[in-house]
Order: sequence, then structure tokens, then C-alpha cells
Amino acid sequence: MNTFNIPMTMNRYNDGLETDHVIAFKSTGKRFGLGSTPEGKSARQVSQGPMVPGPWAYAFGLCVAITADPSTGTAAETRRLENENKFHLVEDGDILEIDGQSYKVRVVRREYIELDPQF
Repeated sequence: MNTFNIPMTMNRYNDGLETDHVIAFKSTGKRFGLGSTPEGKSARQVSQGPMVPGPWAYAFGLCVAITADPSTGTAAETRRLENENKFHLVEDGDILEIDGQSYKVRVVRREYIELDPQF
């Protein structure tokens, strides 16, 4: 089991936090972005759903962009993130430290994950 510290910054669109770090499964390479709602703030976990108070974090799938130019697209972005130590290969059970909270990576389905809070 590995632990990764993921720094967050204020999202420019809402009261949530975001990061430019990316996680990917070791087994499939499926990539995910990360976000969180800090303590004292609320956000919707589901479209049109109720406001849920923080702290909580979430992962969302990232698309793949295949380009003829090797300096662009997913492969180039992954290389850039690796060089900046912002690309993290994770597996089921790894821990993400996000905004002072610990979350365990849990595989729900083949390519879908949840971040379970660890107390």
C-alpha cells in the first residue's frame, strides 16, 4: 500500500478544491482527475442532488486524446506530469492525502473508483 500527498488549490468556478495531479491505475492505465470539498463548504455529489457538507473528495475519469503530433495529446501530457511528479500510479487500497484528510482508493467496478475517507 502506497500513500500519495495530493496538494489542492481553490477551484475558480465554485467553492471546491482542484488539483493538476493525475492518478492512474497500475493495471489498466485508466486516468483520473481529483477534486474535493473542504470542511465548512458544501457541494453536490450528484447532479441535481442535495448539497453535501465537506470534507469529501472525488475522482473523475479523464478522456484520452490521440494525436499525430507527439508533443500533444495524452501521452505528452502524461510525460509532462511525470516530469513534474504530478502523475501517480495507484492500485486498490492505496491512500491519498487530500486537503488534510486521508482517502483509500477503492475499486468499485473495473474502471470506476471511490475515495473512502479514512479516520
